[in-house]
Amino acid sequence: MATPVRPYNLDPDFERAVTYLCATRPAFYGRLGHNLIPERLGVDACVSVLRACVAVYKETGKGPAGHEIVMQRIRNQMDAGSVTHDDYMVAKSLFDTMRGVAVDEAGISEELIPKLKEILTLEAMVKASEQAAKGEIDTSAIRDLLDEAGSVGKSDTSIGLSLGDEVFDALHELHILPRLRTTIVEIDSLIGGGAVAGTLNFFIGGTGDGKSMALAHLAAGAMRQRKFVGCATYGEVVPAMWHARVIANLTGFPINEVLAGNERVKKRLTKMRDNGELGTLVCGEQTQGESTIVELKDWASRAEDKFKAELDLVLVDYADQMAPAKECKTDYIGMKYVYQALRSWAQERNRFPVWTASQAKARQKGDAGRILGLYDAADSTHKVRIADLVITINVDKEKNEVRYFIAKHRLGKSDMLIGPLPLDFSLGRMAPIPGLSEADS
Repeated sequence: MATPVRPYNLDPDFERAVTYLCATRPAFYGRLGHNLIPERLGVDACVSVLRACVAVYKETGKGPAGHEIVMQRIRNQMDAGSVTHDDYMVAKSLFDTMRGVAVDEAGISEELIPKLKEILTLEAMVKASEQAAKGEIDTSAIRDLLDEAGSVGKSDTSIGLSLGDEVFDALHELHILPRLRTTIVEIDSLIGGGAVAGTLNFFIGGTGDGKSMALAHLAAGAMRQRKFVGCATYGEVVPAMWHARVIANLTGFPINEVLAGNERVKKRLTKMRDNGELGTLVCGEQTQGESTIVELKDWASRAEDKFKAELDLVLVDYADQMAPAKECKTDYIGMKYVYQALRSWAQERNRFPVWTASQAKARQKGDAGRILGLYDAADSTHKVRIADLVITINVDKEKNEVRYFIAKHRLGKSDMLIGPLPLDFSLGRMAPIPGLSEADS
């Protein structure tokens, strides 16, 4: 007797979100969608859409990249007589319903993965029991099913690009990816206009070289672009001090005056906010050495819910103080999982860049004045291997100057030195502010 088809029993709204992701995001389909069987879904529209996704995947080796592709595929099926006009209309209704809805791909994945693992594991056990009853157990086949269950969501099964027009389409998509300016003009001009959404980027600097200050400078720059900025701090700088640095950068008043509660600071900041010149900054403290990517994502989700907006920039001050989500024998390996998790999250959301910072190795005798390079990050070389953009901070405190070295840039040129540029720690500024005259400052 054949094993009966068991429904997934998903919540209808959740099922629609999963199906929408399958139809519009090839990487999601490659990681998770290809495991789904259309006939096990409960919503008719989802069944029709997922069947079309399966057809596209079988023909092209990857999931569809938009609802238009899915609807055309269903229309082709309708013309061939394999689906009805009603199937076409219910599929259309799903996309009409989802239009304008913000779908949390990361959250959907977290809910779906254990469900699929449970189902695939159960199927392996059922198959094993059926074979045992017949006295003909195929242990290798059962092992393959269990391995498949264990690997759900870990990799994209899409075949990939073949040389031709689709390569140029993909290159065009890379070229037009949204970028968020650092507002350090010299850096932006060399990295294509800013940090790309969905990337992990970080600074390397020595003790007192301004790693946290550099992140605060990015926050202020994003606020000037009216963006929603989230900063998670891990004990090095408390949230109130973080805000003080950003306020100093924005208003031009020294940090000590901000901390003293200077009324002129409050008035200037209020005026800037009332004039619509600034975005939003939320800064939350995480537990140093204990909080993982799970807590970070939960905090970000709650921040977005509170402000009813999606984050445009995430700052982690800093990732070296995070804990890996799995037990690791050494910090060296632990940092690998921390940085992989941060980059995966950025890629899943594909909306904001993530910026963090890392302590540089202790300088040796004779290192004075040497520009920090790619492998000067302390603890783990995995960090620089995983990151998309790595910039070192090289400060001359006597001259109040800084040089930035683009040590790695996955999407462009690297090994480029910038500066020296003037800096002012008292104002939380790691470079001149674009469009701000000395008098304004």
